[in-house]
Amino acid sequence: MILRGMKLPLFPTKEQEEKLFHICHGARKAYNYALERKIEEYEDYDALICDTTYLTQKDIRHSLDEDWRDGKLDWVSGVPEAVTKRSIDDLFKAYTNFFKKRARRPKFKSYRTAKLSFYQRVDNLRLFDRNTDSKVTLTGVGRVAIQLQKDKFFPNRPINPRVSYDGKHWYLSVAYEVEIIPEALSDKVIGVDVGILNLATTSEGKQYENINKTRRVINLTKRIKRLNRRAARQREASRKGEKKSNSLKKTENKLKLTYRRIGNINNTYLHEVSKDILSSKPSIVGIEDLNISGMMKNKHLARSIQEQRWYKLFTYLNYKAENQGTQLIKVSRTYPSSKTCSSCGHTKQNLNLSDRRFICPICGLIEDRDINAAINIAHYIEQSIPSPLAEIQAITSENWSTAERSS
Repeated sequence: MILRGMKLPLFPTKEQEEKLFHICHGARKAYNYALERKIEEYEDYDALICDTTYLTQKDIRHSLDEDWRDGKLDWVSGVPEAVTKRSIDDLFKAYTNFFKKRARRPKFKSYRTAKLSFYQRVDNLRLFDRNTDSKVTLTGVGRVAIQLQKDKFFPNRPINPRVSYDGKHWYLSVAYEVEIIPEALSDKVIGVDVGILNLATTSEGKQYENINKTRRVINLTKRIKRLNRRAARQREASRKGEKKSNSLKKTENKLKLTYRRIGNINNTYLHEVSKDILSSKPSIVGIEDLNISGMMKNKHLARSIQEQRWYKLFTYLNYKAENQGTQLIKVSRTYPSSKTCSSCGHTKQNLNLSDRRFICPICGLIEDRDINAAINIAHYIEQSIPSPLAEIQAITSENWSTAERSS
C-alpha cells in the first residue's frame, strides 16, 4: 500500500469564504499562541530548575481554553476545536524536527506571508451529490461546492485533509491509500543527469530544456521585478500614514498571483519531465546524490540552482517510479560522472564548467557533456550492482505473470 494525494477545487460563497478566512487566521494564531508559550517556557530557566515538568499539547490546549473563557482570545470564536488542536500539534512536530536537525527553529507565522490553510476533521468530511453538483461538508463552514475529477472519485477514508488558499482559489487536499499494481517493466537502465543549462539529460540522449529560459517565464519574472519596485514605492508612501493603501494591497495581490503562475508552470513541467523519463518503464533509474544545499552556497549559481528545483524533480521521479515498480537509485556524489569518458573510462581531470563537450584525449570520443555524464551513471549502476538488476527483473516478471493469471 502506498499513499496518493488529490487536490480538489472548492467554490465557496462569499459568506463561506469569510468563514474560511477566519478559520485560516485562527489556525495561524493558535500556532503562534503555542509558540509563544513554549518560548516563555524555555526562557524561564528558574522555573525549569524547580519544576522538571514541561508543557505538553494538552497543557497548551487547556491554557488556550481558559484564556478564551476569560475573554482574552476573541479570535477563537468560530474556529473549530480540531483546527486549534492540530495547529498546536504541528508546532510540536516542528520542534521535534528542529531538535533532530531536520529543520530550522519554528518561527511565528506572519499575517502577510503565511500560507492560509487549516486541518479538516475526517469524521465530518462528507460528500454529497457525487454525480451532479457535488458538495462537501466542512466543519464550521457547511456544505461547499467542490469539483471532483473526471472519474468522480473521492476516497472513502481520506487521510489528513487540509483546506488551503493560494491567493486565487480554495482547495481541499486529501491523501488516501492505494494498492500497487505490478507493471511489465523493460530491462532498461536509464541514467539521469541534471544541470543548469538543461533541466535534465538521460542516457538515451533526451534533453529537457530549462523552463525558466523560455519567453513566457522570462516575461513573468520581469513582471515580478516591476511589481516589487512599485510595491516598494507604495510602502514608502504608506509609512507616512498608519493604514496600508488600497493600491499597495492590489500590487501585493498581483505579486502573489504572478508567483502562483510561475509555480504552476514549473510544477506542470516537472510532472511532464518525470512522466516522460519513466514512460519506457525501465527497471532502474539512476540519479546523482547531489549536495544541493552545499551548491546553493555558490553565490554565482545559487539562483539558477534554486529555479531548477532539482529536489522536487527527484521527489516526483521517486513516487512515480514507486507506483510502477521501477527502482530509483542514487549514485554517490564522489563518482566523477562528468569527467569520465563513457567509451574508454578515462578520467579527465581538467574539465571546466564552461566545457559543454567532452573530448577524450585517449579514444577521441566527442560527446555532449550532459549526455556523457548520464551514460556514465547508467554504466555505473550496471557494473556495480548487476545482481539486484537481475533480481528486480525476475521479481517484476513473476509479479506480472501472477497478475495476468489472477485477471
